[in-house]
Amino acid sequence: MKNFVFFEKTLNISEQYCGVPFVEQISLIHDERERFLNNLWNTKKQNDDNIQKVTRKSDLDTITYFAKKNLSNEKYVHFVFDIASTILDSGELEYSEDLYKSLINDYRIHLDEELYGYVLQKLGIIHLYKNNFQTAQSYYFKSIKVFHRTDNVQGITKLKNDIGALMVEQGLYQEGKVFFEEANKIALSNNLTGINAQSEMNLGNIYYILGMEEDALN
Repeated sequence: MKNFVFFEKTLNISEQYCGVPFVEQISLIHDERERFLNNLWNTKKQNDDNIQKVTRKSDLDTITYFAKKNLSNEKYVHFVFDIASTILDSGELEYSEDLYKSLINDYRIHLDEELYGYVLQKLGIIHLYKNNFQTAQSYYFKSIKVFHRTDNVQGITKLKNDIGALMVEQGLYQEGKVFFEEANKIALSNNLTGINAQSEMNLGNIYYILGMEEDALN
């Protein structure tokens, strides 16, 4: 079931970028490979988790390989970003990290500054999930520098929330509070409703942790 959902999500993005014929071609390749591998693995009695991992990786490699042949470099980088972000939301940290890094290592000249900033932010999120706090912080600060250059107020505000959360994860509560307060201030002054709600929640939580109950209730 996990593989089916994973494949369906990547196909939906593929259709948006490459069209129905592309998706039909990928689906045929997927079905043919799955039949072959199932027959092979049934004889070798492979672990089901290993089978699913190999299948997901094969699907990703196939989709990105053929998409590269169908899309311009400028469209392809957005396609890969969307694929990586979708599978990251499904908890696929390693695959999504590989895709984000491929954008920086192989397609940097085709990334506009905004997209580059978001790629860095996503890599920071991945390393936060992995508890690689210093690496996450490095990516976050690189990302926020890009957003300052492009005057991306929304991106800056989200990153300040992200960095605040990173500080809290490390037990640096006062430092986290500073970033949450900065995010809240920017969100309020720019009417960023959704981000402001997140900032308010973060601030409430950190105030409680620091024993500032009256501030948490205001």
